Amino acid sequence: MNQSMLRWTGNAVGQLKAATDYLEQFSEKSANELLNELIGFVDTLPAMPLRFPECPYLRTKDKIYRNALWDKYRIIYKVLPDEVIVLGIIHVSRNPGEIKKLRRVK
Repeated sequence: MNQSMLRWTGNAVGQLKAATDYLEQFSEKSANELLNELIGFVDTLPAMPLRFPECPYLRTKDKIYRNALWDKYRIIYKVLPDEVIVLGIIHVSRNPGEIKKLRRVK
């Protein structure tokens, strides 16, 4: 089985940037660690994209929306036959209703 390609949506990149910008106010080192470690974690998703459960807020018959918890962040991604698409990076303290909007992210 070939490894899928990984693609970040502009939405996910923006959410990651917002998280690191916020942390940078307090510690540049912490912001850089978050950025590097979270990207490193996300980079592992294409190797085994189904290892995390279906996202409970985006249920489908095909179970294409997955959700991985990393530290204090929920990574929402979509699994397609040849591609894993990162839709959002959401802090776990955020309203879960925000996750439902990710279904429309391209």
